[in-house]
Formats: sequence, structure tokens, C-alpha cells
Amino acid sequence: MMPSTIRQAALLVGGRGTRLGALTDTMPKPMAPVAGRPFLDWQIEDVARQGVERIVLLAGYKAEQIVARYDGRSVLGASVTVLVEPAPLGTAGAIRLFADRLDPAFFLMNGDTLFDVDLRDLPTHAADAVATLALRRTAPGGRYGTVDLAPDGRVTGFLPRSPDRDGPINGGIYALDRRIVDWIAAGPVSMEADVFPRLADAGLLRGALYDGAFIDIGVPEDLERAQTLIPAMQRGKQ
Repeated sequence: MMPSTIRQAALLVGGRGTRLGALTDTMPKPMAPVAGRPFLDWQIEDVARQGVERIVLLAGYKAEQIVARYDGRSVLGASVTVLVEPAPLGTAGAIRLFADRLDPAFFLMNGDTLFDVDLRDLPTHAADAVATLALRRTAPGGRYGTVDLAPDGRVTGFLPRSPDRDGPINGGIYALDRRIVDWIAAGPVSMEADVFPRLADAGLLRGALYDGAFIDIGVPEDLERAQTLIPAMQRGKQ
């Protein structure tokens, strides 16, 4: 069972983001500008503001930019460290590689999404799970795959994208027990495609539903929408 207070968050910031075109020829996707600042600035501040004491950035593509801007910094009282994977390892492979730098329980977040969730609430849904997913209750099923959630909060499966469904979707925020490393094979591994479905089959994956604002900057139209939505999401949180 995960503790009620998690003090560390790992952010997956190694992706290039090919759907953003020429923009990511010169920068990693999480460094895409949003309202005059890198998207990652907004995400780190949002995490730190919620009382997380240590933030680890798991970098890869053009990692030197992320190292230069964030490594060794303190943001709103949270220390920031950058760890660089030597080759692309997928969204789960970096967790296996750097397991010795992670707490027994930690948050994991996709570095291209911002989801207005109270992180302190998420672990309370964990029970005996190895992982608990923050799920956006409604979202366009034609853009995102959806999640099957049982009445007791267990995730029972994942469904492909379909305009016939409107959620829930994976919101890109997870509370993880470090035992998840036992479920990650060597080499490049996807958390979403490889690890989570196996945990669901074993009854060790839970989900918690939220209605907060959600943005994924992975496509140009949503990156444009983020220019006004993200400052609005953060307004009043200082």
C-alpha cells in the first residue's frame, strides 16, 4: 500500500514530439513555448506548489537544454534534478534504469500534459495497487484511447480510440509503488502499452476520476489552445 504522502515526482521529458513538426527539430517537446515560457516551467511549478519536495526530470532527446535550464534548481521549495537516459527507453524503461533514484512511492507524469488534479488525493485511491491512474472523466474518445473502470475503482482494461466513447481517459498522472519495476522488462518499454495492461490483468491497477481542466500539447492545435488555457489553469494558485 502506498503512503498517504508522496514527496517525489518523476516527469517524463525525453520525447521529441514528432507531431509538432519543425518546432521540435530544435527543442524537446516539453520545452515548447506556452505563453512566453517553456511548457515544462508551468508543469514543474504546478507540481511544486502541491508540496512535492523533489522533482526528477527523466530526459532524453536534446537533454542538454533541460539540464541547462533545470538541473540543480529549486522551484517553489522543490529541488529539481535531471537524469539523462543514454538511449530512448520508452515511458517505462527510464523508470527501470533510474529505479535506485526513486522513492518507494512516487508520482510519475507525462511531460506533455497538464491536468488540474489534487495530487494529495490520488494515493488515497491506491489500496493494494501497484499503480493508480488519474483519469479525466470525459474527453474525446476519437483523440484518446479510453479506460475501462470497474465500480470498485480497479482498471480492467484499455480501449482504442473511438468517436463512440467520451472517456474516461488516462490523464498522464500516476501514483506508483516502486514495485512497478518488477513489471518492466529490459530495453525500450511503454508504460501505457506494455506495463499498465499487464497490471490491469493482474488486478493491481486502479483509477481515480477527476473533472479538472486537461491539456495535452502533443499536437499543434492543442499547443495553440494551451497558450491561454494553461495560464488560466494556474491563475489564483500562487
